[in-house]
Amino acid sequence: MISLECDINKVFVPENKMEIKSLVSMIASNLDYQTALDSPKIFHLKTTIGKEMTTKLICAVLVSFCDSIKATRTMDAIDTIECAELLQQKYSHDSIKDIMLALRNAKMKGMTFYNAIDVSVIMGICEQYFEDKAKYLESRHNETKNKSGFIRDETTTLLVGFEVAMEKKQKANDEAKRVAAEKRQIELLKIQNQILGNES
Repeated sequence: MISLECDINKVFVPENKMEIKSLVSMIASNLDYQTALDSPKIFHLKTTIGKEMTTKLICAVLVSFCDSIKATRTMDAIDTIECAELLQQKYSHDSIKDIMLALRNAKMKGMTFYNAIDVSVIMGICEQYFEDKAKYLESRHNETKNKSGFIRDETTTLLVGFEVAMEKKQKANDEAKRVAAEKRQIELLKIQNQILGNES
């Protein structure tokens, strides 16, 4: 923990902070729900790059956000690590880009921070974000379901139309056969009458 705290303290050095802020801002500028959904999940990062490195990445995002708000009272290294740990626990099946998008959205919506940012503020921002994300996913699911229903209805209509057309065609063929059979019957009767007339 002491080693991690020392590393996070380095992030608070002005020149390092500017570089990290620039990098985070560049990544966050093109983020949307889909990009966040497609990104590696936090639990996966912890198994691939390790828990400590994952914590450092989240801390870098948090430090960048706090610095951009220019609040007088903000989180120190210990608070930042605690917040990163809580986020990893609560949102393990979401991505770091989800956290970045949550913080960016809070800024874009003009959220009031009352010149102070702490762990509870960050957790509140993320909680609201994931509620909005859930609504987005539900809306997208319903839209997809409605589209598939429309396609299914269109397909049913086409199939019914095809069946009706085939039925009409069959009836027309049956009628044509019936008329042809009647004509043949009439011709046969004519021929038979002619033969009988000749014999008499």
